[in-house]
Amino acid sequence: MTRLVAASGVALAGCAGAPASADRDVPALIRDPTPESHAELARVVSEWLGGAPVTLAADALADESRLIIERREPRDAQGRPLSGRSYERPERFRLVLRGKRCFLVRESTDERRPIDAPCVPAGR
Repeated sequence: MTRLVAASGVALAGCAGAPASADRDVPALIRDPTPESHAELARVVSEWLGGAPVTLAADALADESRLIIERREPRDAQGRPLSGRSYERPERFRLVLRGKRCFLVRESTDERRPIDAPCVPAGR
């Protein structure tokens, strides 16, 4: 019983504001998003989606390290969806810091790409 309590205390202490290390991913945020960092994020996500244009909030990844992208449904001239309900799963990404490098990770494949943006560890 004592070991379990001590181990969980260490695990919780390790999660709170842990510095980025070279051998593990740390959840990250884009500090003070700029038009340049926004364009870089949109470029990387668009590349993953086969060059499809993406619409991102100006503060994407500034408050949360996860990004969820849903595909835009085709619509008719009146703006109604052409196919009704969409069963396609959204794409999920997470921003991480490894050492001093910032990466966007595609959760479905665990593939990562470097992002040229001012990243900081989440929770700081």
